[in-house]
Amino acid sequence: LLFSLSVLLVKLRMELDDEPVLTILLVWWPVVIYLGWIMVATIACVASWFVYKGWQPFNLKEELWAIIMIIIATLLFLYLLIKRNLREAALVGVWAFVAIAVRQMENKSAISVTAIACSVILFTATAIHGYKNRQLSIVAKIKRGEWQ
Repeated sequence: LLFSLSVLLVKLRMELDDEPVLTILLVWWPVVIYLGWIMVATIACVASWFVYKGWQPFNLKEELWAIIMIIIATLLFLYLLIKRNLREAALVGVWAFVAIAVRQMENKSAISVTAIACSVILFTATAIHGYKNRQLSIVAKIKRGEWQ
């Protein structure tokens, strides 16, 4: 599924071309948001599978492995934001990291701190990217009457 969504993203040149509002709302956003969800789910499933199998690469503890996976996911979302303008996918990452932080808050673990830090980084990068590209935003297009 992750591969199929990635191919769809590339083939349709999503978020690279200037398209009408309806194309963005009805085609791009659903695919990009779904891609973000599937990225988070894939990373979580792979990490869970490693724990289930007892596989500890480089003899890393589970907590450190989770932190590494959060950082890798953050780097992937930043890559998608910078190279493909996928602010929506990055915001899915923010949501996921906040959820991880809330879940780990009671343990007061480094996982929670890392997840909060990564969500702040992603949100800030997304906000800066959105501000820099505000003339191409949906709100700006609607104000200009560019629905189709």
